[in-house]
Amino acid sequence: MWAEAILIFSVFVASIKTKGIYQSCADEKINPGNEYKEYILCKASAFLVERPGDSTYPDMEEFMDCTFIKAGWMDKTRHALNVLKIANDLKTSGYPDRQNQIEEQIKLCKNIYDPPLNAMNYLDCIALGRNSTKEIIAFIRKREPDFFNVFHCKGITL
Repeated sequence: MWAEAILIFSVFVASIKTKGIYQSCADEKINPGNEYKEYILCKASAFLVERPGDSTYPDMEEFMDCTFIKAGWMDKTRHALNVLKIANDLKTSGYPDRQNQIEEQIKLCKNIYDPPLNAMNYLDCIALGRNSTKEIIAFIRKREPDFFNVFHCKGITL
């Protein structure tokens, strides 16, 4: 039984590494036939997150949550951000230790967004806002070259 579980987990991890987190989440979370798929991929590739009051594309929130969950950056059930994992990923990739900075940004985030927070809220707070950790965007682009080296916005006006 353990051997089967390990085999299934290994295949799952291998498929994520082969496709990348963003592409595997696009395949899993954006419903086939979703007329907004290209818009979602365009916004994600340009790090254009939806903020409170913005109209959202169907499946956008689920797609972005999936990317954070698969990266280990957000808990699947509680949607709590795993600051230690993000800081460790950055540090092991040669970026400075940003754990304290990210923790401070999350405190401010909770004043801006009504809980429950989602991956788009977190990305906005920790990577896109003023005084944010700019290395996060560079890290994600570097980790996911097959997704981010493709121009997803051809013919799309946002």
